[in-house]
Parts: sequence; structure tokens; C-alpha cells
Amino acid sequence: MIKEVIKKLSENKNLTFDESRNLIDYISDGNATPGQIGAFLTAITMKKPTVDEMAGFSSRMREKANIIKHGYDNVVDSCGTGGDCANTFNISTAASILTSSAGLKVAKHSNFGITSICGSSNVLQSLGVKLVETPEAAKNQLNYKGITFIHSPFFHKSTASVNPIRKEIGLRTVFNFIGPLVNPAFPTGQVLGVSSHEMCPIIIEVLRTLGVKKALVVHGLDPVIDEISICSESLVFKLENEKIEKLILKPEDLGIKTADIKLLKGSTPDENALKIKDILSGNIKGPARDAVLANTAGLLWTGNKVSSLQEGVEYAANLVNSGQAREKLGFILEK
Repeated sequence: MIKEVIKKLSENKNLTFDESRNLIDYISDGNATPGQIGAFLTAITMKKPTVDEMAGFSSRMREKANIIKHGYDNVVDSCGTGGDCANTFNISTAASILTSSAGLKVAKHSNFGITSICGSSNVLQSLGVKLVETPEAAKNQLNYKGITFIHSPFFHKSTASVNPIRKEIGLRTVFNFIGPLVNPAFPTGQVLGVSSHEMCPIIIEVLRTLGVKKALVVHGLDPVIDEISICSESLVFKLENEKIEKLILKPEDLGIKTADIKLLKGSTPDENALKIKDILSGNIKGPARDAVLANTAGLLWTGNKVSSLQEGVEYAANLVNSGQAREKLGFILEK
């Protein structure tokens, strides 16, 4: 099967929704060789994936995952595609923790860095956070802590053979874009950073297909960053009530000063973890904190905590200033 798929993609032809779902089964059943998987990843990346392809891959991966049946009607996640080469610190991870201090249930989908030095799972480990390995553990963590940290490889064993090949290739592939779409907790609200502006309208359509209630698909334009940017305008696709709206968001729209990307640079997992602690404890002000506030605002909006991003920034700042964020971080890190 996969030979026909590779041939079709190399001829710049699109897969159907069903063909895409069947391919996930073929790979997860161990029928594809590493060389074939690498050829598939390269071919579809060069062609550019479609909504049907992405929806097919994502829907089947969600079905085959170790699903977390938590019972909550309102759960949010902030997870980016990676591959933006910006090497910022883990902004969405910090935003997820800050959002949980507002009382929202957060199911943070994470992974080790594939195209970056420090992925979300790397920094979480340096913080001392336990990465859950089973649906029951994730449910318990969400119930008790209000936030759970879902290390993707533990929950998507069906495609475990793909990750080493992605690491070897070292390039942004279709699986960068699929990762944030297949959270096994099935979040109702998502802020999803995308490293390619061309993929943003596709990703938002897939989120609508998957049944996400409210979402922001975001792409910092110049320089490229898979977050709500405080360094330039951001391309934003907003999903609400099954309707999609395209926006251009400026930092000043949020009451935030435009900053140089150099001020958001990340480093090792330990150094990024220290920065996150300092931001949530109120010890750091300026661009790094502003970036976290901006992305927290998006999560607060998707979780129905605020009615606008501007209100969300103020709300997030109060969580830090009041010490609520510091207290929540301490609670999360308790053994």
C-alpha cells in the first residue's frame, strides 16, 4: 500500500480522507519499513498536506490513542507544531501552567524536542513535573492538580516508529502539524501555534472537523514563531460556534510592547525551567513575561474565562501579580 501512496504523493496527487486513515493503520501495524516512512514523510511534506489528509491522519490517530476519559466539559491545551527554528523558551508550557492557576482544566500535550533543543517534555522534566504514562494517571493528575502533562509517545504507541525517523530527518514534517491535533484528552479549547502560514487555514479546518469548540490557530509572521507573537503581527484563525474568522493581531492590540525575538530565546531545559519559574513567581518582567501573558490570554479565551484577548492579558497578569500563579506552580511540583 505505502508504495502506491508514495508514488501518488510524488506525482503531486492528494490522498483521500479514507486513504489517509488507512495509511495510519498500515504504519502502526508495522508494515512500513523505515525507508518507506521516510519517503512518505518527505513526499507529503514536499507536496503540502490537504485538509482531507490531515483530518484522516489525525482522526485515526486519535481513535488509536490511549484515550483519556476525564469527564470534563471544558478542557484546554496549548501546543505548537515546532519547526519554526526560533529557539524560544517554552512559552506555551508556561502559558499552560499559568492558565491552570485560573481554575481551568488543562491537558498539556507534550513531547521531547524533535526539531528544537528543548521540547515541552524536556522542560517539564527539568521542572520536576511527572509525565504521565497511562490514561488513568492522566485523569488522576487532572482531577487533583487541575493540569495533566501528556507525553505523546506514551499515548500514541501506534506511530512510535515514526519519531526516530523524524529525528533523523531533522526537518519539519506532516507529523509536526499532526501532533497538536491528536491530544488523547480531546480538549474542547486549543491555542495551536503553527510554524507555516500556509498550514494555518488547513489546521483550523481540521480542528473544526475534530469537534473542537473554540480554537486559535496562530502564526507569528516576522520573525516566524509558532506562538502568539509579541515581536510582530500574528496571523490568527479563530474558531467559535463552528465559524472561522481570519485576523491579524498586533502586540499593541493586547497592550503589549513589540519586542526583539532575541529577548525570548531559549536555552537548555534547566535554564528554560528556571525562566518559567521566575516568570510565574513574578521575578521576571518584560518581553518574556509578556509572551507568556499573550499566549495565556488565548487559552483563557478558549476556556471561556474571558471574552477577549485584551481582557485575557490583564487577567493573566493578575494571576502572576497576586501570587496565584506561584502558588499553583508549587502545588503542581509537590510530590
